[in-house]
Amino acid sequence: MNDQKTVSLGARLKNAREAKGITLEDVSRQTRISKGMLQSLEEDRYELLPGGFFNRGLIRSYSAFLGLPGEEELKLYERLHPKEERKREASEPIEFSKEGFFVLHRRGLLWTAGIVAFLVFVVWLFLPVGDFTPKPVQQQPEVRLEQTPPPVQAPSPTPTAEDAQPQEASAETPLPVEEPKSLTLKLTFNGDCWIQMRKSGELTEEGLFKKGETIDAEGEAFQIRIGNPGVIAITINGQEGRFPWNPAQPYTLELNMENFKEFLPR
Repeated sequence: MNDQKTVSLGARLKNAREAKGITLEDVSRQTRISKGMLQSLEEDRYELLPGGFFNRGLIRSYSAFLGLPGEEELKLYERLHPKEERKREASEPIEFSKEGFFVLHRRGLLWTAGIVAFLVFVVWLFLPVGDFTPKPVQQQPEVRLEQTPPPVQAPSPTPTAEDAQPQEASAETPLPVEEPKSLTLKLTFNGDCWIQMRKSGELTEEGLFKKGETIDAEGEAFQIRIGNPGVIAITINGQEGRFPWNPAQPYTLELNMENFKEFLPR
């Protein structure tokens, strides 16, 4: 029992893989996770990985492929590397729950509530108090307009054969703009990038995609977690999107029918 407790996470993953008789190349080809990252996991060399939720996503994907309970592997990772987890919590005030929703740290929530209360007090303190007594409405003098006889219309000319021909519709008449009923996304990878995509809450894509690969998706709401935003391009309904991310840091993109126009060029 004592030997089982001291087994590292990497050794646990490696033993499970070897028990199935498969190589790292086989795992990399089927999971889209690079061989280098898989080898770093099995050797417990976490300094070679990006860290944060990226590491947890890799552990969850690799464990699921090997048939291991992913939650137990994550608990083992957090227990063996508590310093890295404390560093992650300090650098990430917002983290994601299992279902993909935002969870605010209690300390950040208390600070936010205190700042809001202070701003409300300052606005109330300096708000000028004016005279809100309603003023009487002045009655406008009645203006009478003299009626003028309608102008005499000249008789319309008799239509000719040329006038009887149908005229082409003016090309300058604007056509009504039809709002899209769904979002059509195309993700193009210009380098290796880990992706997790959920459509309307359902997981549809997860893994490491390589340069030249693409993802096509259609739906009404998406949550896309991107490990390396600097090597990915996303088009929305055929238009290239613009996103406020830092290319060197992981980013989570929330995209739906209500806010997708915010990421399109104006």
